[in-house]
Amino acid sequence: MTTEEFQDRAEETVRSLPETARMVILQPAAFFRTMPRGGSFFSPLVFLLAVSVIYAVIMTAVSTVTFGWLGMASIFSLILTPIFAIISVFVGAAIACVIWMMMGSKEKFEASFRIACYCSAIWPIMAVLGLIPYVGGAVGVIWGTWLLILASVHVHQIAQKSATIVFGIIGLILLILSLGGQYAGQQSMQQMEDLQGQFEGLDPNKPEDAAKMLEQMMQQQQ
Repeated sequence: MTTEEFQDRAEETVRSLPETARMVILQPAAFFRTMPRGGSFFSPLVFLLAVSVIYAVIMTAVSTVTFGWLGMASIFSLILTPIFAIISVFVGAAIACVIWMMMGSKEKFEASFRIACYCSAIWPIMAVLGLIPYVGGAVGVIWGTWLLILASVHVHQIAQKSATIVFGIIGLILLILSLGGQYAGQQSMQQMEDLQGQFEGLDPNKPEDAAKMLEQMMQQQQ
């Protein structure tokens, strides 16, 4: 492929991104019925990278609004998020491919990889819904599970009942883990806020104040 052909293909893929995202979000069954099962990884990978960048930008904006500042961690996330997205999608597609093969699918890894990439279309919406405690994570797991069920039926030709049972169980486990993780995170933040309130007026450079701070931290951990 020449440089000009590569650029033309990249531009065509980028131009089709909004319509592809719209189909995945609003007409997922129709999208998966017409999605190519194999071929180059180029188009789905470009889609994934574009969505992951949008997701990172939204998350950075959300953290800026929430915490009132734009830290280096937020800036690094703009760079690292697409990298982690590629890694997670390859791993997730491999796991899903094994599950689909065990359920009788004849499709190869390329189909599973395309499904995983295009399912990322919901990430930006999940980033916005993440502003609502517990809602964003729950909706993301439920929505993602439904997309995998549709992909099972329309791409891998698996009976909807079987797909619903298998991915419904997996989705339920992920939902419990998601809610549990968010609850633990909320509790940790509350403990940090409580500690900050207790430390108010104390100077860590003074031995007596440092001793009080250490004592309070140990009591908080018990």
